[in-house]
Amino acid sequence: QGFVLTRPADTVRLEEGKRCWTLVYEGLPFHMDVLPAIPNQDEAPDGIWLTDRALFEWQPSNPIGYANWFASRMERETQILLASEAVLRGIDVEEVPPDSVKTTLQQSVQALKRHRDIHFERDPELAPASIVVTTLAGKAFLGGESVFEVLVDLAARMPEFIEKENGIWVVSNPVLK
Repeated sequence: QGFVLTRPADTVRLEEGKRCWTLVYEGLPFHMDVLPAIPNQDEAPDGIWLTDRALFEWQPSNPIGYANWFASRMERETQILLASEAVLRGIDVEEVPPDSVKTTLQQSVQALKRHRDIHFERDPELAPASIVVTTLAGKAFLGGESVFEVLVDLAARMPEFIEKENGIWVVSNPVLK
């Protein structure tokens, strides 16, 4: 299921970013990031190689595996929220769209990214990448009753998942070997 954008080509601008290309649709409230990637046959079916301009070589990734890992971190809460939503709507839980609920981890990641954006507003080049914030939050997440409770716990635990390898600070991808 997709959509077709029928607008003149001169209303779409292409911008080169650090790792991706961005299609900016003039006059529309959205853009599309496109990251060049090729299949990684050694990690089939979901592994890919993606570009990295800083290292000038392809880097391994597995976005499907990562999404599944992140979902697994909040699976219990997701099921509880979906069951509650089903009761509210008077339907079976299988009929509730999974994206109609938002867990405390998801809300906390949104809050952390917003805080990052505000904190680094004057120098966005210094801001940690979204994937770093999301990965640290996912690794540190233990659950919680409220976004406030989760945020306090995440802030305390996230540093535990930053490692130093050969003098370089590293946040490892939880799905890559």
